[in-house]
This record gives sequence, C-alpha cells and structure tokens, in this order.
Amino acid sequence: MIFIDGAYLRECFKKFFGHDRIKFDWLARVLFGEIRGDLTGKAFPGSPPDLVRVYYYDAYYDTTDVVSVEEENHIKTREDFEKINENQYYEVKLARLKKCKGRLKQKGVDVFLATDMVNKAHLNHYDIALLVTGDDDYLDLVKTVKDIGGKLVFGAYDPETASKELVRCFDHRYVLSKDFLKDCVFQEE
Repeated sequence: MIFIDGAYLRECFKKFFGHDRIKFDWLARVLFGEIRGDLTGKAFPGSPPDLVRVYYYDAYYDTTDVVSVEEENHIKTREDFEKINENQYYEVKLARLKKCKGRLKQKGVDVFLATDMVNKAHLNHYDIALLVTGDDDYLDLVKTVKDIGGKLVFGAYDPETASKELVRCFDHRYVLSKDFLKDCVFQEE
C-alpha cells in the first residue's frame, strides 16, 4: 500500500515544476514500479507484492468564509480530489482545512493517515507500506508499524525538506527529485 501526504507531495511538485498538476495514474506506476523492481530477485517471501491501494490524504476548505486571492489559488476543492479518486487503486481521504491566526492550516491529516496505516498493518492488509512524506511527525508512526506490525516501511521524500530521523527509520528509501517525478507531471502550456 502507498500512503501519500498530499500537501507534502504537492509542495514537492511546486518546488520542482512550479505547479502541482500531477498525473496520479503515472505517480502510482512510478512509485510501485520502483518497489517491484527493487524486490524482484531479492529475498522476499514468495513473489513480489502486488499494489493493493494508494491512499491520498489531504484537506479541503469547506466554508463560506472569505479567503484572500492568494489563499484561493492554493485551495483544492472537492472536485479536484474527486479527479484523483478516479484513478485506479486510489482512495482519497480528506481532513479539514481551517483558518487559524489568519492562515489556512490542515487539521487532522497526519492523524488520519497514521490511524489508517496502523490499522491496516494490524489487519494484515499489506506487507510493505510506502509512505510519501518527509514530515518528522510521522517518525513514531513508522517505528510503530515496523515494531508492532512487523511490516516493512519504505519512504519517498525530498532530501532537502525531509526529517533525517524519519529517513533513517525507513527500510528502503526513494528520493523524490525532478528527474524521478518527470513522467508524473502535466506540462504547463
């Protein structure tokens, strides 16, 4: 299973390409292709695993409060997330985007992702989790899934923004870079 911190992923795309217009079908292929390639021919019990699902976690702003033009340009709507949900294997899970001290902040995304990742490990829904984030808030999650769930946790992250402790905790690492993600982006016209 692939677990994606959507805000983190979108920031990586903005950094590398100047926008966050992502080809999500290709993203799953690229990420899972790397995993399968790394596991083929290695000591993995049975055949390399199949992709079960891609969970994409983000937040949306569901209010009639007035937001600035700058904020409006960064807000994803339910329709944006439904487009992601249309891709094979994807399930979008949305938390809240709230105005706090004049800024929009995600509320509940990390808890939502962590709860799902632990529960699905406990229920034996996956053997390997790929966590797409570099956020230090997920360090204890990775340790818990590995130690209590006995699962492998791979990570995909931007080395310039990722927590070094989190990166060290991953069983296998994939560096998100412009070259790695180039097939996953819609070109601006």
